[in-house]
Amino acid sequence: MKKLLLLLALLPTLLFSQDIMEPVTFRLDLNDVIEEIPNSDSAQVFIQTSVANWVDIPMEDIGGNGIWRKNIFISYPTGQNIDVFYRFKITSFGNNGLPFTMWEGGPNADS
Repeated sequence: MKKLLLLLALLPTLLFSQDIMEPVTFRLDLNDVIEEIPNSDSAQVFIQTSVANWVDIPMEDIGGNGIWRKNIFISYPTGQNIDVFYRFKITSFGNNGLPFTMWEGGPNADS
């Protein structure tokens, strides 16, 4: 009887608190802006998202074709939509030896 009461007490919590994890693939075609990046052969590309607290997540140029990719699993409550904000960060070193950073991802990507 106690187990049944415990199950009945926890059932609403289990039903309403389920999250779904979905893989999302982010892509950036660096070929579109390659002329603007000094020493582009040594550039590093990162993605930052609102669901990952805006930390740098390294992306990969699989195949060496200039299209950088990263799969990120995003969790959200069942039956609900969420907004995911993101921006791409491209880093390299300028010809003067100083760090170079470029942001891609919208009008407020660099703020």
